[in-house]
Amino acid sequence: MKTKNITISLLAGLAMITTFSYGADYDRVKVSEETYTKMFGKREMKEAKTDPELAETMKRFVYGDIVKQCKLPEDTRQLVTIVILATNQHESALKKAVKGALKTGVTPLQIREAIYHVAPYIGFGRAFEALDEINDVFKDKKIKLPLENQGTVTEETRFKKGLDIQVKTFGDRILKGCESSPADLMHIQDNLASFCFGDTYTRGTFDMKMRELLTMSALAALGTEPQLKGHIAGNFAVGNSRETIIGAFTAALPYIGFPRTLNAIRCLEEVEAGMKKSQPVETKKAKTEAYSVPPKEEIIDQLKKLGGAVMPLGDINPYNKYFTGTTYLAKLTDEKLPVANVTFVNGAHTFWHIHNKSCQVLVAESGRGYFQIWGQEPKELLPGQTVTIPEGTKHWHGAAPNTMFQHISIMNDRKDVTTDWLEPVKEEEFNKLK
Repeated sequence: MKTKNITISLLAGLAMITTFSYGADYDRVKVSEETYTKMFGKREMKEAKTDPELAETMKRFVYGDIVKQCKLPEDTRQLVTIVILATNQHESALKKAVKGALKTGVTPLQIREAIYHVAPYIGFGRAFEALDEINDVFKDKKIKLPLENQGTVTEETRFKKGLDIQVKTFGDRILKGCESSPADLMHIQDNLASFCFGDTYTRGTFDMKMRELLTMSALAALGTEPQLKGHIAGNFAVGNSRETIIGAFTAALPYIGFPRTLNAIRCLEEVEAGMKKSQPVETKKAKTEAYSVPPKEEIIDQLKKLGGAVMPLGDINPYNKYFTGTTYLAKLTDEKLPVANVTFVNGAHTFWHIHNKSCQVLVAESGRGYFQIWGQEPKELLPGQTVTIPEGTKHWHGAAPNTMFQHISIMNDRKDVTTDWLEPVKEEEFNKLK
């Protein structure tokens, strides 16, 4: 009798859990049939001809439970599903998903852009295999190919625009990562900024919220946890909510399985825990230490106090990977006469380097800095002072330790002018400066 009561209690408890999860009026059979019919019409799943039980289980789960649970707009859920299937190379399922997505209002451009976007994460091979299946569907639907271009960058702007997106989304750690990267791996950092973010994140069709959501979904399918955590944080940075992130993991669940879904949820919880522990940037004591990055307004205020003519800061310097610390670059003329202002934040300075086919003129504007020619002692640079670095001369320049500094840089505009970036200035030598 006691065992019977326990069994009844457990069943009652499970019934309560089901009610709490789905709602008392949820009819999964009805929802799954309605969703499936909306996407594919009133026809039997082809899998049901040979494996009717598993096919029915899938239909009820994917088109019933997941649709009910996934807190995403329908077009977003469809695009996440397409990205997951492309990542996992589920070609027949991908083709079917594309047909269903088109029928529910997802545009061809959105479908294609979803694959273009995840190409840096899944590789060109998987991306083109997915596009083969997608384009077959488009041709069958009489959709004219190729679709219109969505690219927005040029060879000259792709690196800078990509780096700007990285820094805006993931913070100053991107710059520090570039600065600390070994010389033989620097090309990977360049490719990440230029291709992954410059060529890809700048394209049309999607906003940053959608792009980060699709990136995260692909990484969840791949099971690459370190990168997944980074892009979960990226999703929060661009304004996606916990509900949206969980919605993407829910949409992915039927195709990546429970182990990777649970791992993704664990990554989410760890990222959120880390966010709760971290202090806001403005309360950190490190704000005034060397190589930290205060707000622009504070940089300008400090430069004014130090004296001199304060010039525009401009944007994050696309060449920061060759600097210790963070700098800003503001072009003062067009490229016919390359004159630019460089702002060095709290002790930032260049690596040793050589300009080929051009001298470099430095005009100190505000703050306090140094320059050093190889084999000579460092020399202080104060507002109004000018120095000319001869062509082919190894040197460095930048701010004094813990001090802001601005200088104008003027160089020759010849196309054969190049710069050889060398080793960083030894920290112990730099810290000896006043």
